[in-house]
Amino acid sequence: MNDRPTGQRFSLTYLSRSDPVNDSDTMRYRLAKLIGKDKYQPRKRLGNYARSASNYVPNPSRIHALVEEEIGVQFRTAVNGRMHSSWVQFLRKIPAHKVLDTITVAFKGMVEVGRQDDFIGQANRIFREENIAYEVDEEGGVHPVIDGAYAATKQSAILGMSETRYALSLARVEEVDAALMTSPPNYIQAIRSVFGANENLFKLMFGAHRLDARSANDKIGRLLQANYANHTTMQRSSAQILKSFMGWIDAAHHYRHEEGAEEPSQPADELAIVLISEGMSFVRWLVAIDKNQEPE
Repeated sequence: MNDRPTGQRFSLTYLSRSDPVNDSDTMRYRLAKLIGKDKYQPRKRLGNYARSASNYVPNPSRIHALVEEEIGVQFRTAVNGRMHSSWVQFLRKIPAHKVLDTITVAFKGMVEVGRQDDFIGQANRIFREENIAYEVDEEGGVHPVIDGAYAATKQSAILGMSETRYALSLARVEEVDAALMTSPPNYIQAIRSVFGANENLFKLMFGAHRLDARSANDKIGRLLQANYANHTTMQRSSAQILKSFMGWIDAAHHYRHEEGAEEPSQPADELAIVLISEGMSFVRWLVAIDKNQEPE
């Protein structure tokens, strides 16, 4: 049986893909073409008269003006001594973070032409196909993506912390994205933020002063053993997860700021990704444990 993928572009099927990147010329060009689809908009239909090229009128430069106002860069670009209005030229001349800002601003300007849902789907498709480390949310905001599993874990953690009780921990989780969005990514700050989210949860749950491996083993260990008192397998399994959490705490501590200590250098991508991803998983784990406790 032939189970090879069908209908996919050759490069997406057979060319090897490296780690996701933060920018590319092809991504900028494709986004420019996507945003530029609003160059023309339809007139109101008259009866059953079919639309044709003559039924389209130039769309006023509303999105252009909105981008200029919010991004702070003139839309028109000088090419060979002449000024041109071109999304391609505009996205080529601005820095990477303003390209991502433009996605959000352009999305908000598309409400009147009914293209917002389609725009989000197409922008995310471009990011996936060009191996770009970002995703667009349902409101047009752009966020960094370490990988698909991390994105799902982070979203689950955020949904679990919707209660006021978790507001401080949620704020630390949201700081992770800001650190990853810098160029280059500030992995140290991202690790510190996800550690802070875990520490805030730990303090909330146990009234502890700080999070370290010993206190985690003592307090979480006793709680898990009590929770699973009638389930030997669950006790053993949860004890191993707790050991992993303790190892993560010790590993992340190397990137905590300590007064008088030398500032650590930025970790390698692969190390940072593991620390951040696992840290987010433990945030979700602690929230679930906390919610399963009987109210006093």
